[in-house]
Amino acid sequence: TPSVTTARDGQLENPADYDLAITHITDTQYLTESYPEVYATLVSWIAANAEGRKIEFATHTGDLVQNHVDPAQDELRAEREFERASAIQGILDDAGIPNSVLPGNHDNVRGGDATMFNEFFGPDRYAGTSWYGGSLTPDDNSANFSTFEHEGARFLMLSLPYAFDDAEMTWAEAVVAAHPDHNVIVSTHEHVTPKTVDASAFR
Repeated sequence: TPSVTTARDGQLENPADYDLAITHITDTQYLTESYPEVYATLVSWIAANAEGRKIEFATHTGDLVQNHVDPAQDELRAEREFERASAIQGILDDAGIPNSVLPGNHDNVRGGDATMFNEFFGPDRYAGTSWYGGSLTPDDNSANFSTFEHEGARFLMLSLPYAFDDAEMTWAEAVVAAHPDHNVIVSTHEHVTPKTVDASAFR
């Protein structure tokens, strides 16, 4: 008789049992702020295990730093944290692991300003890599896309920032339309709720 168990053995899946893996990193702001060695260990594990674990892509869905969420916060402190996060994410870059980042609310002043994010994670950082496809504008990497392939299957990683609006959605729709033969994966710091949702369903 089939049974369901909620017990976890704490072991990773056997790579022989799956086709590919995509790692999801998110909300590393406290690590960046106070425990950068832990963040570096996490990212280094991905780089070291990419081949054996069939890791084809690493996506970071925002909040790279802690102290850039409010306009009144110390910019020098935020800059130091961005420098740390940039260096740590650079472990993936140096290892040639396809990866992407996007700004969470702690990275773009709650959607109000992505200038500092772009100083460290702008389009120029990824230009020339085999996976990077493009960004919202030539100088704004808040929304960006990457592509990769595994055994003939094509994938599009679409990264959308915190507080995206119609401009980002219009851009995203055009990117998806331009890649009709790709499986689309959406990375974002916040989910989308349809404007037409029936509010009574949540009562």
